[in-house]
Amino acid sequence: MMEDIAPQRRMNAEPLSGLPLRTAADKPKQDQITLYEALASGGITVGSIVQSMAGHDFSRVAIVIALRPPFAQIVDGRYRPVGKPKVKRLTHLRPVAGPAPEELSEALALPEEGQRNSAIRRLIRRHLPPTDKTAN
Repeated sequence: MMEDIAPQRRMNAEPLSGLPLRTAADKPKQDQITLYEALASGGITVGSIVQSMAGHDFSRVAIVIALRPPFAQIVDGRYRPVGKPKVKRLTHLRPVAGPAPEELSEALALPEEGQRNSAIRRLIRRHLPPTDKTAN
């Protein structure tokens, strides 16, 4: 006696705006980032040397090995080895030195993990700006 007053679903409904629906083929590839993601990264790119500004690793220096905004994977070769990168938000990182992607790719191409970690540590030391240890 009581009629169903719920609206009926249309199974093959056309988009309301007249625009086609997005498909999986429309998504950007993993190695491509959008303009928004590039601007949101704050100048941090793969190979950049960064300093952690938040978390239990506060003030530690590391290098970015992968970037997918809003996150970056960082390693330092000691506390975070190449085999176990740390995933951090870009807002928690501060760029310290410019990118060195060629040197990073050479370091990551070494055959053993110990050699890769050692090369990462040398790369970070080489590109850090000099500090004045005599100033108080």
